[in-house]
Amino acid sequence: MALASKQAVLLVVALATAVGAGVAAVGSTGGDVGADIGDAVGTEDGAEVPLSVGATAETVREDGTASVVIEATVGGEGIDSRRTDTVTLSLRAEEGGEPAVTRDRRVTLRPGAETVVSFAVPADELGPGTWRYVVAVGDDGTAASTDGTVSVSAGTYAVDGRAVMESPRADGSAVDDGAADAGPARRRLSAPDPDVPPGVLPGGGVVVVASVANDGDLPGEPQVRLFVDRDRDGSFDESEAVTTRYPTVPAGGEARVRIPVSTAGLEPGTYAYRLDVGDRSLEGTFTVLEPASFRVEPAGGTADVVRGENATLSVRVSNVGQVPGERTLTLAGHNDTLARNVSLRGNESATLSFAVDTADHARGNYTYEAAVGNDTASLDLRVRDARFEMLGYSLRGPEVLTLGEELTVSARVKNTGDANGTQTIRLVIDLDDDDEPEGYNVTREVTLAPGEETRVTFEGITRETLSAGSDRALSANDMLGTHIYGLASDDTAATGVLVIENRPTYGASSGGSGGSDGGDGDEVERVSRDEIAQEKYGLDYDEVSAETQGQIDEIYERQPFAEGLAVTDVLTREEIARERYGVDVDPWEDFEFTALDVELQQEIEADFDAQFRSDAGDRVESWDEIARAEYGAPYEELSSENQSDVRQRYRDQFDEWHGDSGSEDGSDDSDT
Repeated sequence: MALASKQAVLLVVALATAVGAGVAAVGSTGGDVGADIGDAVGTEDGAEVPLSVGATAETVREDGTASVVIEATVGGEGIDSRRTDTVTLSLRAEEGGEPAVTRDRRVTLRPGAETVVSFAVPADELGPGTWRYVVAVGDDGTAASTDGTVSVSAGTYAVDGRAVMESPRADGSAVDDGAADAGPARRRLSAPDPDVPPGVLPGGGVVVVASVANDGDLPGEPQVRLFVDRDRDGSFDESEAVTTRYPTVPAGGEARVRIPVSTAGLEPGTYAYRLDVGDRSLEGTFTVLEPASFRVEPAGGTADVVRGENATLSVRVSNVGQVPGERTLTLAGHNDTLARNVSLRGNESATLSFAVDTADHARGNYTYEAAVGNDTASLDLRVRDARFEMLGYSLRGPEVLTLGEELTVSARVKNTGDANGTQTIRLVIDLDDDDEPEGYNVTREVTLAPGEETRVTFEGITRETLSAGSDRALSANDMLGTHIYGLASDDTAATGVLVIENRPTYGASSGGSGGSDGGDGDEVERVSRDEIAQEKYGLDYDEVSAETQGQIDEIYERQPFAEGLAVTDVLTREEIARERYGVDVDPWEDFEFTALDVELQQEIEADFDAQFRSDAGDRVESWDEIARAEYGAPYEELSSENQSDVRQRYRDQFDEWHGDSGSEDGSDDSDT
C-alpha cells in the first residue's frame, strides 16, 4: 500500500463478464450490466429456477478520498418466494494470488424483483494495478456468479504556477505573492509602477509558487524538485537543484507549493527555472534587476570666460540601472563645492548645469570634479583676464625736482593678459616715507586689447594737484625729500626715485640725495632701503635676493654718503671689485669676498669705506682699522707678531657673519 500512498489518481474501470450464458461490461461512469446466468438455482421445493447476477462499478470521491463502488444486481424469474441468501465480493490481483479484499452481504430476495447489493472498497486498500473481482451468490458462492477486472491506475500529476517576488519590489512597496491565484505556468513579477520593470533587486527573494493537481483517486506525495539555471548555460545541472519537497496531494484535489529562491550572488539578468513533479515539468524565468547606478560625464557649457563672468559647467548624469534612484551630484573646484539632488528613472539621463562665479578666480586654467555615487568626471574651466603691466624700463621723469616746479612723468603700460580690459592708471608718490607710494587721485582710464600697449603721461603736477587728492593740504616740508614715485596699474607699478629740494643737492646729476657737506650742523636726510633698491636695481627692496638685501642694508646703515655722492654713485664691494679691479664676477653669481687675495681685500675695503662719512654700520674692518683700534698705530708700523694678531682678528670677523644672508660671501644664490 506504500506505492498507493505515493500516487495521485485512481482511474477505475469495471468490466463485468458473465459466467455461463451471458457477458456484461461495466463502464467507469457507472451503468447497469445485465447477465443472464445459465446456472440452475435450487428452490425450497427442489425445482431449478434460473438466477441472474450483474454488476456496475464507479468511483466516488468525497472529502479528498476515493472508493471503488461495485453494485451487484441479483434476481431471477425462478424466485417465487422470499428468501435470504449471501452475496460475496472478492478482489485479487489479476496475476493471481489470494484475495486482497473480501466482502459479503446477507440479502433478502423477493419474488419477481431484483435486489441490488452495493460494495464500497477504499481505493487505498487496493493500490494501483489491475484487479479481478468476483461477485457470487449463495452461501458457498455456487448459486450464481459474475466476474470482471478493475484497473486502478497510479494516474499523473498536473502542475502550473509562476515566479513571484517575496521581497519588496525595486521601488520598495509590498508585493502580492500570488497565493490566491497560481494561474497558468508563466513568469509574473508584480510591478504596478510603469517605471519599474518586473523583477527583484540583487539579494532579494523570489518564490516559485506552483499548484500540483491530483487527477486520480489516490492521495499522493509526489517528489517536487526545483532547479535554477544559475550559470545561464541553458541547462539544469544537478548542482543547480534548489530543493526537494514532498507535498501531500489529496485524491482529486491539489496542493500549493511555495519554494523560495535566493538571488544572493546572482548578477542582474534573466534566469530560467524548472519545477519537476513526477514526469511533468513547469518552466519559467525570473529577472534580477540592475540596481540604480549613476554615471556622470562632461556635457559642455560655457567653460571659457572673462574673469567676473559666470561660467556654466554642464554634465550628463545617467542612471544605468533598471530601477529609479536618487543621488547627490556635486561639483568641486577652486575651494567651492556645489551640490544638487538628482532623481532618475531606470535607464534615464539628464543634463544638469552649474553656474560658477569667477569673480574670485585669477587668470588661468581650473579643473572641477563632478561626482555622483562612485563615479567622477573632470571639467576644465579657463578664466581669462586683462593684466596691465607697467613697463619699468619705460619710466620717464626727473630724478631731482626743485620745490615749486611742475612734474611731468610717463610710462608705458602693456596688457599682458588674454582678455580685453580697462584699468585706471594712477600717479603714485611716497610722501610719508613708509616705502609704499600712495595715489593722489591723479588718474587716467586706459583700455587695451591683449598684447596692446600705450604710453600714459601725466603733466603739470604740482603740490596743489597732489593736495587736491589728499585728505589734507600738503606743506612744503611734506614735499621735500627723497621719494619713490611712478605710475601704477591694478597689477604692477613702474617706479623710480625723485628728490624734491629747495636747492640742488650734491651730485644731483645722477639723482637721489643723501650727500651733504654736514658742515652746517643740519640733519642729514637718510635714503630708505626701497629708494636704494630702486635707484641701483630698479626693484623694490623685497623683490631682490637676500644677498643683495644684505648689501643694501650695509649701504643704508653707513649713511650719510661722502660729499658729492648720491645713491647711484655708491658701489658695493662686489661692484668695486668688478669695475675698479677687474675681478671676474658675474652680477648674478654669489660674490665670495673672502676668496679674493687678502691684499686685494684691503684695497676694496678702503675704497668701500671712502664712500661714507661715518664708520657706523661698518661690517668689515680692514687691517689698518683694526691696527689703529687695537694698537694705536697703522698696520705697517706694527711688529710681525702684532700684524699676525691683526690678520687673525680680520679673519675672525668674517667667521662671525659668514653664511649670513646679508653678507657679501653668503650662500644665497637667488638673483637680484
